[in-house]
Amino acid sequence: TPTTPTEAITKPIAVSIHHYEPENVQELKFIPEVLPNCVESIHYLSKFEAFQFTLGLAIGFPSAPLRFRATILSRDKDITGRENLVILSRRLETSGLLIKVKEAEMEFPEQVVLHHTVSHAFLRPLPITVGLDSTEFFESIDVDSHEVVLYDNSPGGIGGVAGVIDEGELRIEYQERVIPMAIDCALQCRSACKACLFIENCGRLNRQLNRRYLGFAEAP
Repeated sequence: TPTTPTEAITKPIAVSIHHYEPENVQELKFIPEVLPNCVESIHYLSKFEAFQFTLGLAIGFPSAPLRFRATILSRDKDITGRENLVILSRRLETSGLLIKVKEAEMEFPEQVVLHHTVSHAFLRPLPITVGLDSTEFFESIDVDSHEVVLYDNSPGGIGGVAGVIDEGELRIEYQERVIPMAIDCALQCRSACKACLFIENCGRLNRQLNRRYLGFAEAP
């Protein structure tokens, strides 16, 4: 079927790691009954470092999953004509939301799915709540530390994450959007889809997601 070319034909494959100092961490109040029961605590990071690495591009139709896309790595030639792999990267000082995930008796692949799903569950309602585009936010996941960080994808931050915090608490309207958007899927998908968990600028191309993991229950 003929398709009009769009920017969505190419998707960057990116990863992010983070670092923060204890003095820049503020624990936030939230309503445990409103959020997924796998959330242990939530904190505001007034300042932290994010390191982003773009590994390559996945090319294909906007709706095509990664396995049906062509992956292209960035390469450059030196003066001898030899090709070298180029990994684009940047260091970002910004603000973010730190979500501590409860330890679960899962193997490593499922741990990644759990943390990535928690990240998207909180990312999806962020743009709607603060009135910014979804590309203004990015995610960083550290499974070993049971941490998920959502942050403003601009140097110094633009007040996006801060917009869901009110006097040391998560805004209730933001909390109330997390579960319905992730669990009550309009399409009743088995694991994840554009109606519940997919986000536009996911560095993992919306792979390794399962909305049923938010309650530590594996999909049947």
